[in-house]
Amino acid sequence: MTDWDARFAAFRAAHKPARARLAGSDWEYIDAGEGPPAILLLPGGLGVAESSFRAISRLEPRARVIAPTIPAVGDVGQVVDGLAGLLDHAGLERVHVSGHSLGSGLAHVLVRRHPDRVGRLALGSFGLYTRTHARLATLFLRLPPRLLAAYYRRAAARLTSDADPAEAAFLRATVDEVLRDPREGLARLQLLVDLVNHPRRYRLFEPVERPGRVLIIGAADDRGFSAVEREALITAYPGATVRIFPRGGHWVALAEQAAYEATLDGFLLDA
Repeated sequence: MTDWDARFAAFRAAHKPARARLAGSDWEYIDAGEGPPAILLLPGGLGVAESSFRAISRLEPRARVIAPTIPAVGDVGQVVDGLAGLLDHAGLERVHVSGHSLGSGLAHVLVRRHPDRVGRLALGSFGLYTRTHARLATLFLRLPPRLLAAYYRRAAARLTSDADPAEAAFLRATVDEVLRDPREGLARLQLLVDLVNHPRRYRLFEPVERPGRVLIIGAADDRGFSAVEREALITAYPGATVRIFPRGGHWVALAEQAAYEATLDGFLLDA
């Protein structure tokens, strides 16, 4: 067992997931630390709460952290309403929200659908797709699950190439574990299809003015989004704080770990 395996095993032992029935779906979530503030962490495309274990461990000494596993449904509205129900279930009126990738997409809809539940909003590695990109993404996600799993395993290897070798090996093994059953492991990506194909329903391009309360953070070389799509996201939040690193890709939090965490934690904790 490596040091990273031992740390993750200790985290799992200390953070048993709670369960709730919310908005027609079964939810699991980790509830750690004590606030204020309270922070809702929304994971990327694999959708599991434990993928945020480093952030949970870092933040829980100074905040209450709620980290859900996203249910495998294909309706963004149902998931976002479930998030609001999760806050009710946890006894929280308002939280700061931090999302990565697909989690940022859910946060982007949450602040439009339930604005009073969101304090500060941090959107990482996200952009607003053009129509052409939305069509291509939809076609891509119709590939057989085993082919998609192979693609995401290769992507994980590429995105961890700049990380500490032991951490990179641990992260690749974690992705492999989630993708052991590709159909189940990738089921939450159908939320991305629903999101990008219904921009009006989810008011994706509708501006939300929260000066000083929105952080957009990512990398210029993120292959998931074009510069035009990142700029569309920035335009949707007049007055947002924007931190775009020159390099680091979709998992810029690994490549620029110290600077990324300092930026994000300062935004969420120093309110």
